[in-house]
Amino acid sequence: PRTLTIIAKDVAGNIKRRAAVPVVYVDNYPPTISGGQVQNVSRPGQPARYGDQIAISATVGNIDNGSVWVDLRRIGGDASSTLSISGTSYRIDHVVNDSLIGGITDQSLNFIVYAKDDAGNTVQTVTTAIGIDNEPPLISNATYSVSPALSSPNHNFVRVGDRLTFTVQLASSSSSIYDGQTVKMNLTDLGQVNPVVMTYSAGGNYSTSITVPAGSLNYEHFFNFTATDNAGNEKSATIQVPMDNAL
Repeated sequence: PRTLTIIAKDVAGNIKRRAAVPVVYVDNYPPTISGGQVQNVSRPGQPARYGDQIAISATVGNIDNGSVWVDLRRIGGDASSTLSISGTSYRIDHVVNDSLIGGITDQSLNFIVYAKDDAGNTVQTVTTAIGIDNEPPLISNATYSVSPALSSPNHNFVRVGDRLTFTVQLASSSSSIYDGQTVKMNLTDLGQVNPVVMTYSAGGNYSTSITVPAGSLNYEHFFNFTATDNAGNEKSATIQVPMDNAL
């Protein structure tokens, strides 16, 4: 607190002093902030992908009873996500999610950390950069075809010896492979031990074909596939096929 003194003086030089009431509280000493850092906790040293946990921290001093916050809307957080005291610094952990302010994040980002004391003095610092990729592949279509084609009444199900083709279309890879996207098909039930990497073709189509072997499938069956980008973001779905390869 500071006491202000009011001084009155007349032409003869008489002086009168009186302390101002009430006492004025002055705080013109802002917080200090430095050392803004961001790191991938889930996969240290790697770009942060959808579902990864990141940590943002900064060293803050002279905050009195103020607060420290960061805007995390671009990765699914709040505009004023609060950092908490952690040893000698302030820190927040956050799981990367969809952007809340439009668009998709697939780039290197810095974050601005703000600190404000109880008098309203505000300072800020910019963190180090981190690669953020929270854009999983977008599946626009998934289907199958068979040769010879199915027909009623004698060929209602895909059977032994048929040539079965699976096709998956990814929206972002319509003109070329986007973000290193790949698609793998699980054909374990058709005798393939490992997931089959589907082949890319123009139009964003990924496909693979197999001659149906004898097995134990009899009725509708769901074949799983997974689309993955170069950051490891994944999107899975199924293709339903009427099957009968049980002899």
